[in-house]
Amino acid sequence: MRFQNLWFRNPRFQKRAIAAAALAVLSIGAANAAPQASGGASDREVRELLGILDLDRTIGQFNANTATMIERALPCAPAAMVRASFDSPAVVKEQIDRLVPIYQRHFSSADVRGLLVFFRSPLGAKWLQASPAITEEAMQAGRQSGQQRLQQMVATLKKQGILDAQGACPAAKQAPAVPPPSGH
Repeated sequence: MRFQNLWFRNPRFQKRAIAAAALAVLSIGAANAAPQASGGASDREVRELLGILDLDRTIGQFNANTATMIERALPCAPAAMVRASFDSPAVVKEQIDRLVPIYQRHFSSADVRGLLVFFRSPLGAKWLQASPAITEEAMQAGRQSGQQRLQQMVATLKKQGILDAQGACPAAKQAPAVPPPSGH
C-alpha cells in the first residue's frame, strides 16, 4: 500500500509530530495569554503545581523530539543552533514562564491549592503515575482506529477508480506543453 509512511504508521514520527503540535499550541496559547486576573493563583503556587506535574521534564522531552525532527528535516542547519533554539534549559524556562500566566488566568489560588492537595494524595499520585501509560495506550488506540479508517477509505477509493491498484492517485492527463506541429 502506498500509505506505508503516513504519520500514524510510524510511532516515532507520530510522537514527534504530537510533541511539535503541542509545542506549537503551547506557544500560540502562551503568546495570547492575558495578564494575571485578580484573585488568580500566585506565581509560586502555579510553579509548584507545574513542578508536581513534572511539566519541565515533559516540555524538555517535547523540545528534544522537536529538535531531532528539525535536524532531520534540515540537515544543513548546525545542530548546535537547532539545539540552542529548541532544546535547552533556557527554552524550557521560557516556556514555563509563558505557562504561568495561563494557569493564573484559568485557576484561582484556591483551585491551585486544591489541585496541589489532590496531586499529593494517593489518588493524585496514582493519576500522575498512570498518565504516561494511559496516554501511550490512547495513542495506540488512535493509531489503530486511524489505520482501519484509512484502509476502508482507500479500498472504497480503489473501487471507485479514484486510486489505482497501488493506492496512488493516477497521473493526471495533461495537455502537451507545446502544441503538436500543424500539418501545413
